[in-house]
Amino acid sequence: MKFLTKKTAMILIGLVVCTLLIYYFMPTGAPARVEDISEVAVKKGTLQISMEADGKSEVSNVKLRFGINGVLQSLPVKLGDKVKKGDVIARLETRSFEYEVASARANYQAALAKVDNTKSQNQSQVLAELNKLNSARTQWEKDKQEYETMLQAKDAFSQQEIDLKKLTLDYSSQNYQTTQKSYATVKNNSTKLEEASVSQAKAALDKALKNLEDATLRAPADGVVLALNYKVGESVSSNSDFALISDGQGIKVYAQVLEMDIKDVFSGQAVEVEFESVPSQIFTGQVTYIDTLPVNDPNGVVAYNVEIKLDKPEDMIKSGSSCMVTFIIKQKKDVLIVPNDAVKMINAKQTVELKDKDENLSQRKIKTGFTDGSNVEVVEGLQAGYTVIIRKPVTAAGAAAGGK
Repeated sequence: MKFLTKKTAMILIGLVVCTLLIYYFMPTGAPARVEDISEVAVKKGTLQISMEADGKSEVSNVKLRFGINGVLQSLPVKLGDKVKKGDVIARLETRSFEYEVASARANYQAALAKVDNTKSQNQSQVLAELNKLNSARTQWEKDKQEYETMLQAKDAFSQQEIDLKKLTLDYSSQNYQTTQKSYATVKNNSTKLEEASVSQAKAALDKALKNLEDATLRAPADGVVLALNYKVGESVSSNSDFALISDGQGIKVYAQVLEMDIKDVFSGQAVEVEFESVPSQIFTGQVTYIDTLPVNDPNGVVAYNVEIKLDKPEDMIKSGSSCMVTFIIKQKKDVLIVPNDAVKMINAKQTVELKDKDENLSQRKIKTGFTDGSNVEVVEGLQAGYTVIIRKPVTAAGAAAGGK
């Protein structure tokens, strides 16, 4: 057995010391490979691919105007009041409109009475014309029968007699036709002017009644009074908005979607909305309208306005509230999910590393489905509550770095 010489031993010791010094002082850019191991429970959840855009809320509302001009008499509501469809919002002074109704109604009744009187006066004239018509018809029928008899027995009458009877028949026929027209004219047109006057009077009465009705402004739908632009005693114009109330359609959200993303937005699309004023709460809704014309900002960015209706809006959401709108492009709910990093390919098979309740590790083949880019749907091979292991190779500065 050979022993190292003292000189050789010193050389070996020096090499070991140099090696340790080089390792200790080596640059941190030469990393050592270690693993970051984490555990994740398999659970059910929702996977979705989505797109976000800034938005603002707006209470769906309707502007109210009086149909006539007048002086505001009463205002039974105030800002913020909740109203039901048909509730009175305001009333104008009605004395002048009530007078117009009374006057128009009197004129209408007078026109009706005049028609009745005219019909009564003309009744005798119609009866006289009817008697003339009956007489003319009787004479025409008599002459026609006599003429036809003479034609059948020409040998008993001279040609002069036959020609004379023909002239008599022509006269009675013409007289009968003239009498028919005269009777029809008297019967149908005897009250035409008076009936026209009745129609005019009725139209005037309807207008007066409408003006009286329009002196009262009512809520067209359930809602909340958002604005009142006049005070009692002020003159109100039919050309100006009197009030603004929500129309019962709830809260709508408007978002601007960039032209590169608008292809992924469609009517009826599900959305999720988060308001800055209502943190930690997500409101669902759907796209109800997409503008066909673009909006261009000063920087040349092209976008399109998109209207969204919330499914269950709340009073805490005020008009003009800022929000983040998430447009759901694709979504799967209530599916088993694991992180993408947990799935590995081993022998061309999708597998995950499982940890059981006894801390034992094993490989399990699975089948995956839809992924949102971070997590993936597990179609086969796992159940909720299982624990999967995620191993990630990470870069460390060196085992000795933590001890420097």
